Amino acid sequence: MAGEPEEVWLDHTLRVQTEYKKELTFERGAQLYLCYTEGPDTQHWFVTDKQLTIDFHLLTGTGHVVVAHAYQESDFIISEQFQCDAEVLRRVNEVQGATNYSLALRNSEHVARYIYSGAWISFQMRRGGSLRAKFEKQMTKPVQNMINTKPKELEEKEIVSEEPLYPNIKSDYIQFRSYPALLWNGGRDSYNIVILGPTGSGKSSLINLLFNQTVAKAAPTAASVTRTVNYIEGTYVGSKELKHRLEVDDNVKGIPEYPISDPHKDFPQFPTKLCGDG
Repeated sequence: MAGEPEEVWLDHTLRVQTEYKKELTFERGAQLYLCYTEGPDTQHWFVTDKQLTIDFHLLTGTGHVVVAHAYQESDFIISEQFQCDAEVLRRVNEVQGATNYSLALRNSEHVARYIYSGAWISFQMRRGGSLRAKFEKQMTKPVQNMINTKPKELEEKEIVSEEPLYPNIKSDYIQFRSYPALLWNGGRDSYNIVILGPTGSGKSSLINLLFNQTVAKAAPTAASVTRTVNYIEGTYVGSKELKHRLEVDDNVKGIPEYPISDPHKDFPQFPTKLCGDG
Protein backbone atom coordinates (compact mmCIF):
# COMPACT_ATOMS: atom_id res chain seq x y z
CA MET A 1 0.00 0.00 0.00
CA ALA A 2 1.46 3.35 -1.05
CA GLY A 3 1.78 6.23 1.41
CA GLU A 4 0.16 9.64 1.08
CA PRO A 5 1.93 13.03 0.83
CA GLU A 6 1.53 15.31 3.84
CA GLU A 7 -0.13 18.03 1.75
CA VAL A 8 -3.04 15.64 1.13
CA TRP A 9 -3.51 15.34 4.90
CA LEU A 10 -3.06 19.03 5.71
CA ASP A 11 -5.78 19.98 3.20
CA HIS A 12 -8.44 18.41 5.42
CA THR A 13 -11.44 19.36 3.26
CA LEU A 14 -14.01 17.47 1.19
CA ARG A 15 -13.64 19.56 -1.98
CA VAL A 16 -17.23 18.95 -3.03
CA GLN A 17 -17.88 19.30 -6.77
CA THR A 18 -21.55 19.99 -7.46
CA GLU A 19 -21.58 18.22 -10.84
CA TYR A 20 -21.39 14.90 -8.96
CA LYS A 21 -24.40 15.65 -6.77
CA LYS A 22 -27.65 13.92 -7.69
CA GLU A 23 -31.08 14.96 -6.51
CA LEU A 24 -32.23 11.35 -6.44
CA THR A 25 -30.71 9.55 -3.45
CA PHE A 26 -32.56 7.60 -0.78
CA GLU A 27 -36.27 7.90 -0.03
CA ARG A 28 -37.22 9.17 3.39
CA GLY A 29 -38.31 6.26 5.57
CA ALA A 30 -36.35 3.69 3.54
CA GLN A 31 -34.43 0.90 5.26
CA LEU A 32 -30.70 1.59 4.89
CA TYR A 33 -27.69 -0.64 5.45
CA LEU A 34 -24.19 0.31 6.58
CA CYS A 35 -21.97 -2.24 4.86
CA TYR A 36 -18.38 -3.09 4.00
CA THR A 37 -16.32 -5.48 1.95
CA GLU A 38 -12.93 -6.87 2.96
CA GLY A 39 -10.03 -6.06 0.63
CA PRO A 40 -6.41 -7.21 0.81
CA ASP A 41 -5.27 -4.02 2.60
CA THR A 42 -8.41 -2.16 3.65
CA GLN A 43 -12.16 -2.35 4.04
CA HIS A 44 -14.48 -0.55 1.61
CA TRP A 45 -17.56 0.93 3.30
CA PHE A 46 -20.83 2.12 1.78
CA VAL A 47 -24.49 2.85 2.52
CA THR A 48 -27.24 1.26 0.45
CA ASP A 49 -31.00 0.71 0.31
CA LYS A 50 -30.33 -2.19 -2.09
CA GLN A 51 -31.42 -0.01 -5.01
CA LEU A 52 -28.85 2.77 -4.76
CA THR A 53 -25.42 2.80 -3.16
CA ILE A 54 -23.52 5.85 -1.86
CA ASP A 55 -19.78 5.58 -1.25
CA PHE A 56 -16.35 6.95 -2.10
CA HIS A 57 -16.50 5.42 -5.59
CA LEU A 58 -13.49 5.11 -7.89
CA LEU A 59 -14.40 6.81 -11.19
CA THR A 60 -12.23 6.11 -14.22
CA GLY A 61 -10.07 9.10 -15.09
CA THR A 62 -11.31 11.09 -12.08
CA GLY A 63 -10.38 9.27 -8.88
CA HIS A 64 -12.47 8.67 -5.77
CA VAL A 65 -15.72 10.67 -5.60
CA VAL A 66 -18.68 10.32 -3.21
CA VAL A 67 -21.53 9.49 -5.59
CA ALA A 68 -24.83 7.64 -5.72
CA HIS A 69 -24.83 4.78 -8.19
CA ALA A 70 -26.85 1.66 -8.99
CA TYR A 71 -26.74 -1.10 -6.38
CA GLN A 72 -24.86 -4.22 -7.37
CA GLU A 73 -25.10 -7.58 -5.64
CA SER A 74 -21.82 -8.48 -3.99
CA ASP A 75 -20.38 -10.41 -1.08
CA PHE A 76 -20.54 -7.76 1.64
CA ILE A 77 -21.04 -7.62 5.40
CA ILE A 78 -23.90 -5.59 6.93
CA SER A 79 -22.62 -3.70 9.97
CA GLU A 80 -25.78 -1.77 10.88
CA GLN A 81 -29.37 -1.25 9.72
CA PHE A 82 -31.07 2.14 10.12
CA GLN A 83 -33.90 4.23 8.75
CA CYS A 84 -33.48 7.13 6.35
CA ASP A 85 -34.74 10.35 7.93
CA ALA A 86 -34.24 14.08 7.36
CA GLU A 87 -30.91 14.10 9.23
CA VAL A 88 -29.53 11.20 7.18
CA LEU A 89 -30.56 12.94 3.94
CA ARG A 90 -28.90 16.16 5.15
CA ARG A 91 -25.65 14.30 5.81
CA VAL A 92 -25.83 12.58 2.41
CA ASN A 93 -26.16 15.99 0.77
CA GLU A 94 -23.17 17.32 2.74
CA VAL A 95 -20.76 14.63 1.55
CA GLN A 96 -22.11 13.84 -1.92
CA GLY A 97 -19.70 15.09 -4.56
CA ALA A 98 -16.66 15.04 -2.24
CA THR A 99 -13.45 14.48 -4.21
CA ASN A 100 -10.61 14.97 -1.71
CA TYR A 101 -10.09 11.31 -0.87
CA SER A 102 -7.49 10.25 1.70
CA LEU A 103 -7.16 6.68 2.91
CA ALA A 104 -5.95 7.98 6.29
CA LEU A 105 -8.24 10.96 6.98
CA ARG A 106 -11.14 10.86 4.49
CA ASN A 107 -11.81 7.28 3.46
CA SER A 108 -14.94 5.28 2.60
CA GLU A 109 -15.54 4.29 6.23
CA HIS A 110 -15.43 7.93 7.37
CA VAL A 111 -18.08 8.85 4.77
CA ALA A 112 -20.34 5.84 5.38
CA ARG A 113 -20.26 6.19 9.17
CA TYR A 114 -20.89 9.93 8.88
CA ILE A 115 -24.04 9.26 6.84
CA TYR A 116 -25.07 6.65 9.41
CA SER A 117 -24.40 8.53 12.66
CA GLY A 118 -22.96 12.00 12.04
CA ALA A 119 -19.60 10.91 13.48
CA TRP A 120 -16.48 11.14 11.28
CA ILE A 121 -14.87 7.89 12.38
CA SER A 122 -12.84 5.12 10.78
CA PHE A 123 -12.13 2.26 13.17
CA GLN A 124 -9.36 1.22 10.78
CA MET A 125 -7.61 4.47 11.81
CA ARG A 126 -8.06 4.04 15.56
CA ARG A 127 -5.07 3.17 17.75
CA GLY A 128 -4.11 -0.37 16.82
CA GLY A 129 -6.21 -0.27 13.65
CA SER A 130 -4.87 -1.79 10.43
CA LEU A 131 -4.60 1.53 8.55
CA ARG A 132 -3.29 3.46 11.55
CA ALA A 133 -0.32 1.10 11.75
CA LYS A 134 0.54 1.74 8.09
CA PHE A 135 0.38 5.55 8.25
CA GLU A 136 1.23 6.66 11.78
CA LYS A 137 5.03 6.59 11.41
CA GLN A 138 4.78 8.93 8.39
CA MET A 139 2.57 11.44 10.21
CA THR A 140 3.74 14.53 12.03
CA LYS A 141 2.07 15.31 15.35
CA PRO A 142 -0.30 17.95 13.84
CA VAL A 143 -1.48 15.39 11.27
CA GLN A 144 -1.95 12.70 13.94
CA ASN A 145 -4.18 15.15 15.80
CA MET A 146 -6.40 15.33 12.70
CA ILE A 147 -7.16 11.59 12.68
CA ASN A 148 -10.92 10.95 12.98
CA THR A 149 -11.73 14.69 13.06
CA LYS A 150 -14.26 16.22 10.71
CA PRO A 151 -13.16 17.97 7.50
CA LYS A 152 -13.48 21.75 7.60
CA GLU A 153 -16.83 21.81 5.78
CA LEU A 154 -18.41 19.57 8.43
CA GLU A 155 -16.96 21.25 11.51
CA GLU A 156 -19.58 22.66 13.82
CA LYS A 157 -19.18 26.29 14.74
CA GLU A 158 -17.55 26.88 18.10
CA ILE A 159 -20.31 27.40 20.61
CA VAL A 160 -18.25 27.84 23.77
CA SER A 161 -18.98 31.13 25.51
CA GLU A 162 -16.18 32.48 27.68
CA GLU A 163 -18.72 34.26 29.87
CA PRO A 164 -19.76 32.25 32.96
CA LEU A 165 -23.47 31.66 33.42
CA TYR A 166 -23.14 32.62 37.09
CA PRO A 167 -20.12 34.90 37.69
CA ASN A 168 -20.25 34.45 41.47
CA ILE A 169 -19.49 30.72 41.20
CA LYS A 170 -15.74 30.26 41.66
CA SER A 171 -15.61 26.58 42.73
CA ASP A 172 -17.31 23.19 42.31
CA TYR A 173 -17.79 23.30 38.55
CA ILE A 174 -16.19 21.72 35.47
CA GLN A 175 -13.72 23.86 33.53
CA PHE A 176 -14.08 23.34 29.77
CA ARG A 177 -11.09 21.85 27.90
CA SER A 178 -12.11 20.48 24.49
CA TYR A 179 -14.54 18.52 22.32
CA PRO A 180 -12.76 15.15 21.83
CA ALA A 181 -13.73 13.20 18.71
CA LEU A 182 -13.70 9.85 20.55
CA LEU A 183 -13.50 8.33 24.02
CA TRP A 184 -10.66 5.96 24.82
CA ASN A 185 -10.28 3.46 27.64
CA GLY A 186 -7.06 5.10 28.72
CA GLY A 187 -7.84 7.92 31.13
CA ARG A 188 -8.18 5.86 34.28
CA ASP A 189 -7.80 8.99 36.40
CA SER A 190 -10.94 10.48 34.83
CA TYR A 191 -14.66 9.84 35.07
CA ASN A 192 -17.08 9.51 32.16
CA ILE A 193 -20.48 11.06 32.89
CA VAL A 194 -23.33 10.14 30.53
CA ILE A 195 -26.30 12.52 30.33
CA LEU A 196 -29.47 10.77 29.11
CA GLY A 197 -33.02 11.97 28.69
CA PRO A 198 -35.98 12.31 26.32
CA THR A 199 -36.08 14.96 23.60
CA GLY A 200 -36.40 18.48 25.00
CA SER A 201 -35.83 17.42 28.63
CA GLY A 202 -32.93 19.83 29.19
CA LYS A 203 -29.83 17.63 28.85
CA SER A 204 -27.79 20.37 27.16
CA SER A 205 -28.91 22.95 29.72
CA LEU A 206 -27.80 20.64 32.54
CA ILE A 207 -24.39 20.21 30.88
CA ASN A 208 -24.03 24.00 30.61
CA LEU A 209 -24.82 24.33 34.32
CA LEU A 210 -22.15 21.76 35.21
CA PHE A 211 -19.58 23.78 33.21
CA ASN A 212 -21.05 27.14 34.29
CA GLN A 213 -20.78 28.31 30.68
CA THR A 214 -22.37 27.54 27.32
CA VAL A 215 -20.63 24.46 25.91
CA ALA A 216 -23.68 22.64 24.46
CA LYS A 217 -26.41 23.87 22.16
CA ALA A 218 -29.64 24.50 24.06
CA ALA A 219 -32.95 26.15 23.25
CA PRO A 220 -36.27 26.68 25.09
CA THR A 221 -38.16 24.20 22.94
CA ALA A 222 -39.54 20.68 23.14
CA ALA A 223 -37.91 19.90 19.79
CA SER A 224 -34.52 18.21 19.55
CA VAL A 225 -31.52 20.56 19.37
CA THR A 226 -28.65 18.06 19.79
CA ARG A 227 -29.05 15.12 17.39
CA THR A 228 -25.82 13.15 17.81
CA VAL A 229 -23.66 11.75 20.62
CA ASN A 230 -21.25 14.52 21.60
CA TYR A 231 -18.24 14.41 23.92
CA ILE A 232 -17.21 17.38 26.07
CA GLU A 233 -14.04 17.26 28.15
CA GLY A 234 -13.30 19.30 31.23
CA THR A 235 -11.42 19.48 34.52
CA TYR A 236 -13.18 19.62 37.87
CA VAL A 237 -12.48 22.75 39.89
CA GLY A 238 -13.55 22.47 43.50
CA SER A 239 -12.97 21.51 47.10
CA LYS A 240 -11.21 18.35 48.25
CA GLU A 241 -14.28 17.51 50.33
CA LEU A 242 -16.49 17.34 47.24
CA LYS A 243 -13.84 15.41 45.33
CA HIS A 244 -13.85 12.85 48.12
CA ARG A 245 -17.65 12.56 48.01
CA LEU A 246 -17.48 11.96 44.24
CA GLU A 247 -15.20 8.92 44.52
CA VAL A 248 -16.82 5.79 43.06
CA ASP A 249 -15.83 2.18 42.41
CA ASP A 250 -13.69 2.28 39.27
CA ASN A 251 -13.60 -1.51 38.92
CA VAL A 252 -15.98 -1.44 35.96
CA LYS A 253 -16.24 -4.50 33.75
CA GLY A 254 -16.86 -4.57 30.02
CA ILE A 255 -15.46 -1.19 28.91
CA PRO A 256 -14.28 -1.69 25.31
CA GLU A 257 -10.68 -1.05 24.30
CA TYR A 258 -11.74 0.77 21.11
CA PRO A 259 -13.38 4.11 20.28
CA ILE A 260 -16.94 4.44 21.52
CA SER A 261 -19.20 5.69 18.73
CA ASP A 262 -22.47 3.85 19.40
CA PRO A 263 -23.27 3.34 23.11
CA HIS A 264 -26.07 0.86 22.35
CA LYS A 265 -23.67 -1.39 20.43
CA ASP A 266 -20.63 -0.95 22.67
CA PHE A 267 -22.58 -1.44 25.92
CA PRO A 268 -25.37 -4.06 25.66
CA GLN A 269 -26.67 -2.97 29.07
CA PHE A 270 -27.00 0.65 27.85
CA PRO A 271 -30.67 1.74 28.34
CA THR A 272 -32.62 1.86 25.09
CA LYS A 273 -35.87 3.20 26.55
CA LEU A 274 -35.78 6.31 28.67
CA CYS A 275 -39.44 6.69 29.54
CA GLY A 276 -42.72 4.83 29.29
CA ASP A 277 -44.00 1.64 30.83
CA GLY A 278 -41.66 -0.97 29.47
